[in-house]
Amino acid sequence: MEDARVGIVGAGLMGHGIAQDFASAGHSVWLYDIDESRLSQVRDLLSENLQTMAKLQIPGNRNTEEILSRVSTEKSLRAVAEHCDYIVEAGVENLDVKLEVFSVLDEHAPPHTIFASNSSSLLPDQLAVRAKRADLYANHSLLQSTIPGASCRDRPR
Repeated sequence: MEDARVGIVGAGLMGHGIAQDFASAGHSVWLYDIDESRLSQVRDLLSENLQTMAKLQIPGNRNTEEILSRVSTEKSLRAVAEHCDYIVEAGVENLDVKLEVFSVLDEHAPPHTIFASNSSSLLPDQLAVRAKRADLYANHSLLQSTIPGASCRDRPR
């Protein structure tokens, strides 16, 4: 997934951590949250995390400003969908909420966009039940392992 534009839906503990991982790996990241106050705090959280990791000499996290420059916050879910190649949903563990989020993403994302959820209890097939392109849904953990749904296209991981 070289030079992928990554969207993260949910800027809480898991979401901003996933955003940090992708930005540290060199990807442009669009981070969305329904709570605008959380979005306004996320840069400080990321900066603190990155500074701590640099002090601990953890590889790949030394240039805080460069990594932070790759993360943009967004107040529009539709805008995130329109700009991204890979989108990870990391919101509340509620199937109805997730289905609504994926409905918007599926409607507005480019045809090649892959959708993933950070859910630990819902399978990709449950999340893609209303999708136009169920073959592009997977689960994504913070450890960045990807679990494809039953109808997911055969894609390199």
